[in-house]
Amino acid sequence: MNEKIDKQRKLLENPEGKVEPGTPRMKLVPVFKIDGEKVYPDWKILKLKELLKPEEVAAILRVSRSHVYYLCWIGVLEYVKIGGCVRIKTGSVRKLLKESEKE
Repeated sequence: MNEKIDKQRKLLENPEGKVEPGTPRMKLVPVFKIDGEKVYPDWKILKLKELLKPEEVAAILRVSRSHVYYLCWIGVLEYVKIGGCVRIKTGSVRKLLKESEKE
């Protein structure tokens, strides 16, 4: 777990986009806040956008992209199709996160 936090911390501390050799590249904005040992979803992205890409939702929920598609298919996440692209409504992601906090 500490290795994952260290990688996220390096990505957050390097806003210019300079990547050290061996560091994975992120095409998305960082969506995690690091507070000591805990990693939280960054709620700012949920306030700025109405629709999210499956990759962004996967990063917020810390699941795979295919699991995000599965959550859409079973009706847990509300989505719209624009052409052939799936976009997930941020309201449904917020709702899912709030429900998981209650448990």
